[in-house]
Amino acid sequence: MGDPRGAVGQFGPVVAVVTGLVPAFYNPILVLDDGVTSGDIEQAYAWASGRGVAPSILLRHTLEDRASALARVLGLQSDPWHDPGMALSPIPLEIPARPPELETRTIDDSGLEDWHHAAISGPSIRRFVTPAFVADPGVRLVVGYVDDRPVCRAAAWASDGVVGIYAVGTIEAARRRGFGRAAIDAGRRA
Repeated sequence: MGDPRGAVGQFGPVVAVVTGLVPAFYNPILVLDDGVTSGDIEQAYAWASGRGVAPSILLRHTLEDRASALARVLGLQSDPWHDPGMALSPIPLEIPARPPELETRTIDDSGLEDWHHAAISGPSIRRFVTPAFVADPGVRLVVGYVDDRPVCRAAAWASDGVVGIYAVGTIEAARRRGFGRAAIDAGRRA
């Protein structure tokens, strides 16, 4: 992201990512492995905090009981919304063609609720992706529609000549048909 604080650190099975962006969500400590210890999480948290950011801890739901007490000790509070991770297994050999029934649109703040609905945004994303966020000249939000109903989305964020594609999602009833891939492509074009 071009921030001098940006780095990735590994502490046992824990990976800490510092982007330098202000929202803690974008400076995650990823706790995904059953072999994690409290010490691994504490080291990752201290390292990320020492780089001048407020980190968040993102953990696999099966590790909540083990990590939530430590998170409270670190001064963090649990967000009741679960951020769905993306996993595709097995990875298909061929990427599906763009579904012909899908129409993608770049939206402004008047389409923001459709963008949130297209992947069931939780409170964390809703606090961050606001009309002010949409007004940023480096941001483009894309929604894919089928029969005028939002079914997929993506966010494109341009900075220093690089475009990142974030918050890709598809409603459950429309998954595994190429809608998410089409949203990524539309975000890149936008």
